[in-house]
Amino acid sequence: VKRYLKQIRPEELKKAELPWYHLVYGLYQSELGKIAEAEEAFQKAFQCALDEQQVHLFESVVLREKIFSGRADEGALQSLEERLK
Repeated sequence: VKRYLKQIRPEELKKAELPWYHLVYGLYQSELGKIAEAEEAFQKAFQCALDEQQVHLFESVVLREKIFSGRADEGALQSLEERLK
């Protein structure tokens, strides 16, 4: 993954590709334990998402990552509970 991410220049990506790049980059940074960098990338993914549906998809991916890595906090779980009501 690292090798492929290094080959990508975000400024050259199409508008539809950019949110996905930031999401994958954030997941990679999270896997490395670089939480601040991961959160920054996730925020970029949310900000440049094409629509609200994509934001929700990305939020669910990020929350799953946090749950599986053991980083889900009470606030994240409460937010999910509120959305499901």
